[in-house]
Formats: sequence, C-alpha cells, structure tokens
Amino acid sequence: MGQVLSGVRVIMQAGDYPLIDFQVLGRLSDLLTHEDLRDMLERALEYLVGLSGELEAELTRQELGQLSHKSKGSMGAMGLSRFSHLAQEIEWRCAEGLATPHDQSRLTKVVLDTRSAIESFLQTGLVGTSPRIPL
Repeated sequence: MGQVLSGVRVIMQAGDYPLIDFQVLGRLSDLLTHEDLRDMLERALEYLVGLSGELEAELTRQELGQLSHKSKGSMGAMGLSRFSHLAQEIEWRCAEGLATPHDQSRLTKVVLDTRSAIESFLQTGLVGTSPRIPL
C-alpha cells in the first residue's frame, strides 16, 4: 500500500499507476498463449462489469473494504495496476476507519476507466502509445 519511511507512510496516488501495465502483460504473454491472455482480459472485463453494478449501491465502509480486498490482488496480477493500487488504498482506508463516500466514487471511476482501457486494448491491441502486444 505504500512504504513506511521513518514511521511516516508514503502512499503513491493510484493515478500514478497505468491503467494497464504493459510490462506485466508482456511477462504474461511469455507464459500464456495469446488466446489465453485474451481470455484472461475478457474475464477481467466481465468481472469489472459486475463490479460496476455492485458499486452502484451505497456500500458500507465494511462492504467497500471487502470489495476492495477481494479485487486488488487478481487485478494487479493481470496488470491492471491503477485499479489494484486504488483498491489496496481503499481497503487500508476502510480498515483505518478513514473511508468516505468519495472513495467509492474514486473506485467506480477507476473501474470504468479500466473497463474502457481493456475494451480498447482488446479491439486494437494498442492503448495510447504503449507497445502493441498482438492478441
């Protein structure tokens, strides 16, 4: 969630991370067939669509923390860095009793942005100026 330097927690903002980390996708493309990689991203997209629906309801701090917890690891392992880091930050904020309704709004925005990035990548294999990983 961040580093602790001399007892002070240093947190990188989730916006400092790419929506899709192409280094992670590159490593995954070395391990998986292109078909499997595409399938993984399509399943991530389906998960994010469902998550969007869950985020439409007003969640309690505990529910938001649980949702963030269950999402952060798998999304990070797939290279969905901004979402993963924000989920980790929000999980921490919920555990510390610091979460606000704005945190749910932030998570909703990142979910929508990540969905859009995955859809674009699946359609074109290119997002922004990142290198093309043929799928």
